[in-house]
Amino acid sequence: MVHWPVPGKHIAAYGVLDAMKAEEKIRSIGVSNYTIEDYEELMSACTSPPVVNQIEINPFLFRSQTISYFQSKGVILQAYRALRNGEAFSHPTILAIAAKHDKTTAQVMGRFCVQNGIIYIPKSVRMERMVENREVFDFALDEQDMAELMGLTTEENKLVFRDLYRKCVVRDTPLAVLDPTNSGVKMKVTLE
Repeated sequence: MVHWPVPGKHIAAYGVLDAMKAEEKIRSIGVSNYTIEDYEELMSACTSPPVVNQIEINPFLFRSQTISYFQSKGVILQAYRALRNGEAFSHPTILAIAAKHDKTTAQVMGRFCVQNGIIYIPKSVRMERMVENREVFDFALDEQDMAELMGLTTEENKLVFRDLYRKCVVRDTPLAVLDPTNSGVKMKVTLE
């Protein structure tokens, strides 16, 4: 996986992986944290599309347009921060939906991803939570549940995503010391 679409670097990195794929040294290539704009830039220079894009997906940051776009391109989406670092565990909407289905808040968050066609791979170091987190296939969220969960994505959360994207896309590079407006960082990306 190419972890971040670092300006001026990610296409070359992907190209190396693409060549390795052509040599049958690897089977597939993925990307992480790619916006629609990053994907389009990548595909203007490369021929084989990524199989997966790992992006933050949860009820607090569900970017419908972005998700639909990647799904329409046949790119599988994997949720990063599907459990929102535990932020959801005390949210009243998620607590209510969990109680309604006699499930945990983590299971509701996982089921939300599954019902949206998103790969859900939660992280835990505790065995009981690992078991709990995989128990998302024995129930379904109804339309009202899904609508309430979708309503948790706010404009403020989208702006936080935008600012984090701008920071992290160059976080570990020499570009990080530059003014983002002059470092090739995309200042306009699809937030929806």
